[in-house]
Amino acid sequence: MFSWTFPAIDLKDYEWLSMRIGQTSGVATTGLRVYIRNNGVWLPSVAITDHGQIPQPMSMCQLAPCGFPQVYEHMGTVRVPLSALGAHDSVSGVAFVFQGKSAGKDFLIDNLEFSEWVNKP
Repeated sequence: MFSWTFPAIDLKDYEWLSMRIGQTSGVATTGLRVYIRNNGVWLPSVAITDHGQIPQPMSMCQLAPCGFPQVYEHMGTVRVPLSALGAHDSVSGVAFVFQGKSAGKDFLIDNLEFSEWVNKP
């Protein structure tokens, strides 16, 4: 488990839990799950891959001809609808849990945020 805590906030004005994420090795996984903590209780988890694909490393050649492609880490944005994470009015944490074949794999996670302000101008 990997978690972040912060002062409690009401997420009624936001639509998504958004993250840039990538898996750096191994076969693509579906076992990475995310939780939010509301009023001090961890709500049921959601599989991240239910809402987007976790990108895998890419092999690329920068110059032709390419005898030995280099492997580059690759990240993409996955947006989990906050509605999928349960009722929430006082959120104070986000956690990632590695289950099944996701355990022991390496992931990159960047720009974790609550996004898409519902009342935007």
